[in-house]
Amino acid sequence: MTGQVLITALIVSLATLVSVVDGQFSTGHSHHGRGDVRCMYCTPGTCDNVTNTCTSCLDGFYGDMCKQTCPNTCMSCDKVSGNCLKCMNGFFGDGCNKECRQCDTCDKVTGACTSCWSNNWGENCQNTCEETCQRCNVATGECQYCATGFYGEGCNLMCDYCRQGMCDRDLGKCSYGCNDGRYGEKCELSCPQKCRVCNQNDGRCMMCEPPLWGEYCDSRCPVNCDFCNITTGECLECNPGFYGEKCALNCHNCIDGYCEKDTGYCQGACLDGWFGAKCDKKCMKHCRRCAEENKCMLCEKGLAGENCDVQCPTRCPTCANDILTGNIMCLECGGDFKIPEKNCSCTNTKCTKITEIRGKGFACERCAEGWYLRDGTCCPCHHCAGGNQFCEKNGNCKNGCEPKYFPATEGCDQYCDIPHCTWCESFYGHGKICKGCDEGYFLERHGCTPCSSFCKGSSMRCNQMTGVCLDGCKSGGYGEKCDSSCPDKHCPHLVCDIKNCDVCEKSMSSAAKCRKCRDRYYESNGKCLACSPNCEGTKGLCDSITGKCLEGCKTGWTGDKCNVENVIRIEPSVKICRGNCLSCDSNTGECAACVAGSWGSRCNKICPENCRTCDHKTGKCVVFCSKNCKRVGNELLPCDSITGECLYGCVEGWMGETCRYKCPDNGKCTITRKPVFETVYFRK
Repeated sequence: MTGQVLITALIVSLATLVSVVDGQFSTGHSHHGRGDVRCMYCTPGTCDNVTNTCTSCLDGFYGDMCKQTCPNTCMSCDKVSGNCLKCMNGFFGDGCNKECRQCDTCDKVTGACTSCWSNNWGENCQNTCEETCQRCNVATGECQYCATGFYGEGCNLMCDYCRQGMCDRDLGKCSYGCNDGRYGEKCELSCPQKCRVCNQNDGRCMMCEPPLWGEYCDSRCPVNCDFCNITTGECLECNPGFYGEKCALNCHNCIDGYCEKDTGYCQGACLDGWFGAKCDKKCMKHCRRCAEENKCMLCEKGLAGENCDVQCPTRCPTCANDILTGNIMCLECGGDFKIPEKNCSCTNTKCTKITEIRGKGFACERCAEGWYLRDGTCCPCHHCAGGNQFCEKNGNCKNGCEPKYFPATEGCDQYCDIPHCTWCESFYGHGKICKGCDEGYFLERHGCTPCSSFCKGSSMRCNQMTGVCLDGCKSGGYGEKCDSSCPDKHCPHLVCDIKNCDVCEKSMSSAAKCRKCRDRYYESNGKCLACSPNCEGTKGLCDSITGKCLEGCKTGWTGDKCNVENVIRIEPSVKICRGNCLSCDSNTGECAACVAGSWGSRCNKICPENCRTCDHKTGKCVVFCSKNCKRVGNELLPCDSITGECLYGCVEGWMGETCRYKCPDNGKCTITRKPVFETVYFRK
């Protein structure tokens, strides 16, 4: 931080320490030097409230009342002249105007380095520690902290068999387990033959080399089984392309060949021409991708329509169905036609004036009447009220649209074909929703629904927004919308008392059924069941009919309802973390710590370039914490992973945001933190 910010923060921080006694101050010397706010920068006990002078100032201030600030690079200065007496860490010289070079801290007079940044040593920190050493003595170069993968007094011993080379830097104990095939405190012992993973303490085999199983790994898993239970031989994972209890069934047309072992459901998409959870159903002829047998989503090139029986227009050789509007949309244009999102209706043949752009060739400057300029070409105006001569330069219609037409992105290019709808609006620039209905209809789910036949009046009028009958109900009907029939002339009040149900079926029986459940619930046999707690998303929503999670599953779970655990289970109580996990959640398999250089819930993502270690959740590069950061409990990182600032302050004798500066004269210093300022330090 700069000196000026330091001093400003110091002033504000000190204000929080002042104890003003009801606005009064005593005569003579204040015992604490805090009786008058005018004495707040004096050393405690040195403020004369009669003469309004201080005999000694706090570090960083000088003058009669200690209100003047020392130069930015001074820790303290002469009370009268303001000349520097002690330098801030990182500076030296008579005026503290010289900066320490290549070192963390230096001698305040000579500038000789007193401490170096990590991995350097020497008088000017010009030497580099040994490759196996992460931090060494600044004077002798003797290693004080081993680099990852090494241990011992001289850091000359390697953690050969520790998982990812992670071991205790002093004793060599493998902190995160052994490489496959090894066990022991230092992973110095070999697992039994044909055993891939064994217990680190006693060498008992926990996982055989696929496809073997048994106490001595002398039995083979069933045919097409990739991995099976070491005790029972039950298959846990099939080879790609197979599924079933004995992996005897073939996966059908999965794009990557993989399907779920129990269900046969494809884990990815289907090959072209197939659909269904198992990709075992054939799409119609000429259809590449479909969700139902008779409803194609993507046809072969040159064809479109739900039945792939519509030839693409000559102006766009490749087209598809617009799922929202049902119209044909161009994917690429041919010949002189341009701009697929305008259905390739734009062309330079309607250009009436061409201009030359230096270095870029020629471009259209003006279009014929009824056309407008867009992206250097001419596009047609659509259905302007009074004719397309009222089309403006941006394609919008000056006097609005013809009846039943409305604008989507430009011009009146969309037709309102929703039955009994009087006018439409664009739905986020793609598709349409109804905004007004004919008399006798009301808005419901973006369409028009008839008012109830029990509404009074010849036209059966109802509110166009809510469907509530304007003139009440005819005899035999009841409810706000008069849409329920009375069993007799007496109409009892219907109560929907099913738990978590928003709307019950209109029924006069005592056993009511739910028609619509609340959010995070789905309907099953007239009741409302809760969505799986393993549904992804902040709201955890699922389909109101099937219970299928709408935003996928949380890490560690799979299946439509996210109720199938997605971890490798060796025994009922033992699971193996996948990939580059150093440790993982015992229930979900989600990684709690990754090996150096990787991150993500499965540790399958690579840290940014030139970043050795990054946050396993965000991927942001982690700054190396100073050894002088104070630790609290079992906290893995005692500093901010972005800035390196120590989260819990420094160990005794050190100060600074990153605890890299020694307290003056090897004394003690305390930290005062204000929310809007950086850390400020005071001498005790």
